[in-house]
Amino acid sequence: MNLSDIFPIEGVILDFQGSGPEECLSLIVKHLVEVGLLEERLQEKALSALMEREKSMSTVMGDGLAIPHASLPGLAREIGAIAISPKGLSFGGPEGEPVHLICCMLIPPARKILHVRTLASLARILIRPEIRKDLLEAKTPAQVHDILAGAESKA
Repeated sequence: MNLSDIFPIEGVILDFQGSGPEECLSLIVKHLVEVGLLEERLQEKALSALMEREKSMSTVMGDGLAIPHASLPGLAREIGAIAISPKGLSFGGPEGEPVHLICCMLIPPARKILHVRTLASLARILIRPEIRKDLLEAKTPAQVHDILAGAESKA
């Protein structure tokens, strides 16, 4: 499965604002429900799974990037959202640096191997400063999606 399938246009949130992992993840999960990517019946379980993962180990990767992710029983396929905060926000990472990109991913439990590959793919793309810069400067969700799809095709 391509990253552009996991992170569709509807999953992009521009000018994202939140403070701390719980509020940020709550807003992201709520967005996934509102745009129809996540069933409402899974909303609380999704937030709980993401918070449990975050409490066990921060998903802040450095360079203004966080990749919160969790396995979610009842999920039919991998889904994700990209929340972009050009100003930066607090996400509770170990160094306390502001986070500008939150790439949140939920996966069905049976797809753990794919999950590891997807995380590796996402990290390979987002480690590149020019990609992060382009994402932060994107004006529309479609531009974000195109940047991700283009970077993935070149990876």
